[in-house]
Amino acid sequence: DWSSDVCSSDLDMTFLRFENFQVTNGPDLRVYITPDGDVKNGIHLEKLKGSRGEQNYLLENIDVGVYDTVVIYCQPFGAYFGQAELV
Repeated sequence: DWSSDVCSSDLDMTFLRFENFQVTNGPDLRVYITPDGDVKNGIHLEKLKGSRGEQNYLLENIDVGVYDTVVIYCQPFGAYFGQAELV
């Protein structure tokens, strides 16, 4: 199981951190920060950087209090490849 966490840096930046991350590889996987796993009402952060390992995604100008779940989503097929609650 992987986890996601919202972190802050000394440079006043907020980012999303994946720990122990692993997901099945797929075409055009994207990272979304969402309310209750709802991609349609979430924010697309960027393409997934890789299918395993620790990763960081910048959360610039995003009110993280509104979102509680990170989703890995396959854009072409509209398929969920994984999700984790923010801790």
